[in-house]
Amino acid sequence: MNRHPATPQLRDLATVDARTVLVASDFVKPFTKAPEPLNSPLSCRWTTEDNTIWMSVENESLEEAKPRVNDGSDLPVEGHKAWWGVTSDSRTPPRYDIGSVARTRTVAILQKLFS
Repeated sequence: MNRHPATPQLRDLATVDARTVLVASDFVKPFTKAPEPLNSPLSCRWTTEDNTIWMSVENESLEEAKPRVNDGSDLPVEGHKAWWGVTSDSRTPPRYDIGSVARTRTVAILQKLFS
């Protein structure tokens, strides 16, 4: 019998509670306030003593995303195409690669969105 894994499907973003995409154990320091949902379909802000992380997952075409996130790059996850970008303020510690950390977290977040 030839078995092929099912192709993952992206969940309807309206069914995902953005506050649950990242949890306290994803961060080195504890939250200083509860995760705050924002106005986009799947977006939230997490605040710790040292960081404020804001994430937004948009259900739009790559053609729409690329001009809006102009310093972004391709991010294939489980056979799906995504476009991602990261910004950081000057408080990032020396030799800390926020892009690498953010990319790893972004992949983990997108994997959670597949059913």
